[in-house]
Amino acid sequence: MRSQLLKNGWLFLLICCMHIAGFNVPINLLGVESLNFFNYDDITSHDVIFWDTQDSMSSIRNRIKAPSSVLEAIPEYLKFREEQFQSFFRRKGLLIVPLSDYLLDNDEPLKRFLDNIGFNFLRILGVENSNFKLNRLKGTKVKAIKSEPFVELLKNYPDCFKYTHVLKHNIGDPILKTLNDDFIVGTQIDVGEGAVLFIPPFNSQNEIFKTHGREALLSCIDRFNKERLAQINFVEPSLPSWVSEIQIGNESTLSDSLSNKQTKLNALHDSINSIEIELNNLIFYKRLICSDGVNLERAVKKALEFIGFKTLHVSTNRADLLFEIGNDRVVFEIKGVSGSAGEKHASQLEKWVNEEHDDDLGLPKGILLVNTFKNLPISERTEPSFPNQMLNFSEKRDHCLMTGHDLLQMLSLFMKGEMTKEEIAELLTSTVGILKIN
Repeated sequence: MRSQLLKNGWLFLLICCMHIAGFNVPINLLGVESLNFFNYDDITSHDVIFWDTQDSMSSIRNRIKAPSSVLEAIPEYLKFREEQFQSFFRRKGLLIVPLSDYLLDNDEPLKRFLDNIGFNFLRILGVENSNFKLNRLKGTKVKAIKSEPFVELLKNYPDCFKYTHVLKHNIGDPILKTLNDDFIVGTQIDVGEGAVLFIPPFNSQNEIFKTHGREALLSCIDRFNKERLAQINFVEPSLPSWVSEIQIGNESTLSDSLSNKQTKLNALHDSINSIEIELNNLIFYKRLICSDGVNLERAVKKALEFIGFKTLHVSTNRADLLFEIGNDRVVFEIKGVSGSAGEKHASQLEKWVNEEHDDDLGLPKGILLVNTFKNLPISERTEPSFPNQMLNFSEKRDHCLMTGHDLLQMLSLFMKGEMTKEEIAELLTSTVGILKIN
């Protein structure tokens, strides 16, 4: 296993299988390869990272006071580093962070700067700001719970930690508590398949630990991480088929109950899916009052077909839609506009009407359907959809003028049985000028 230590604004690369050559917090780490936090050094290939956020924040604070060229580069570096940590967690990495109030960005200028660029240390660590509260409390007596590696470390080096804060709320999976008061000073928080391990700072005044504790610490972290990965990767072994012949207790009753409930659940899922499809089909028709172009044309076509009218073939580059409505052929010009309709729309409709002339059937009925004021709520569409200056042109040519909202209203009335297909056909084919629904 390889690990890294982030200290004094630097990421220290610890090479070999968790063989720590030196440890600066408080054990001296010797022979390490340093990686700059404010650089593009890759940390994603390592299994464990130690991160002293205090020194990273101090480094950022110093750069805020630096010339603008340095200041402007900070957001890019922080974004890169955050993406690195995200990738690190996806690879099941373990990040170890000292529990301290530096995680809370208490420095006001630094907090404002990080807020302005949208960067948050706790977010990287998978913690919600509202949940992460600390109380100040100092001590060295710590006990381990649910973690045999830390139990062994504390057995041999009972004063290896020196906590300065305790967690106010229970978050994550606690592993370290104060000896007598049961305040949490260490916890594991899962971030995807990775994890953050908050632990107290190391006791720099414990000379025995500083001198002899490096291997014990390394072994503790190594074992802790292997146990964590084993839980992630654990697969429950399957039982041989013949064990099903053996019934235990009320196994048969429970199996039958589960099967019945599963059948009901499947039926419920089918019902939900059916309702969702029906609801989505209804919602689709609302495109009649908010869309334009192909989306509006599709909604008009689907609505008319639902009512029961037959689509007729339309040649390429000709009318938007051609329908058989009642005993008439009807040509549609369909538009969605931000304001009212215009005479140019009526002129285009008249062109389609003439192009669909048939020697036997004569001219089709022309309907101009415009989704006017498409970006406004219906209640705010108070201006006329069809100005007076275009009415004379359209009425002379027997055009029917209607809006997308008109068709939506007719469709709704039809669905509720308050308007028949024949009544809608009569209204569409007989109206000259602006369509009015009684």
